[in-house]
Amino acid sequence: MQKRKKFDYLDIRDDYMFCCVFRKPELCKKFLETVLHIRIKKIMVHDMQKTFKEGYGEKGIRLDVFVVDDEGRKFDIEMQNIGIKNLPQRIRYYHSVIDRAMLDSGADYGELSESYVIFVCMEDIFKKNRNKYTFDYSCREDPNIRLGDGSAAIVLYPFGEVKEQDCGLDELLDYLGSGKVTGSFTREIEKEVERVKKDDGYRKEYDVMLTIEEQAYAKGKAEVKAEDIAILAKYFQTTEGLSETEAQEKAKLALQGSED
Repeated sequence: MQKRKKFDYLDIRDDYMFCCVFRKPELCKKFLETVLHIRIKKIMVHDMQKTFKEGYGEKGIRLDVFVVDDEGRKFDIEMQNIGIKNLPQRIRYYHSVIDRAMLDSGADYGELSESYVIFVCMEDIFKKNRNKYTFDYSCREDPNIRLGDGSAAIVLYPFGEVKEQDCGLDELLDYLGSGKVTGSFTREIEKEVERVKKDDGYRKEYDVMLTIEEQAYAKGKAEVKAEDIAILAKYFQTTEGLSETEAQEKAKLALQGSED
């Protein structure tokens, strides 16, 4: 299990801080518009560290930032500070779980909306030195033919030197990689980072998770014990109004998610 930083040392590259900052709808909206070159009129659903688990025995996932806009398009944004093992397969699984969760039993496949899974990675998984990699399905025999299923995966690498001709994206990625503020958008993000650091509620939530993880780490446990999960679940029930089942699942994924 990866040991976390102390709260005061968090920056935008830490997934907890990333989630807290982009909990602010207007910043999340600007992020998506900058990365995807689309316009979003309104964000309708906006969840931080949302958990999905389809059934007993199935692997659950915890999404850093999950968004649904007014057109029904779905977006998952992930900060991957370290560790890119099996990232393509992880993206595939995230897409499948999101689709299953959003399509009601008996619904027509045509009701599946566009979905985007976005990973910000501090390592260049594809080794091509690009700052942005966009993937969707195309025909191997004729790449001009698109499957058109409405899904796409985007991997951002802030240090890539092969760049899109896009000043807005350059500003955002430069900030995500170095913390350097170079424009109005990154100034807004940095302002929110500082606000989060002064918020006792965020500090307390983070410290609860940190304490439980450090106890588990010190004991050399491969898995977080049930009582550790129960403590954090109780906290989520109290502070976020989650049901017992929802809180248990969120706590389990929050404490074990760093192993992915």
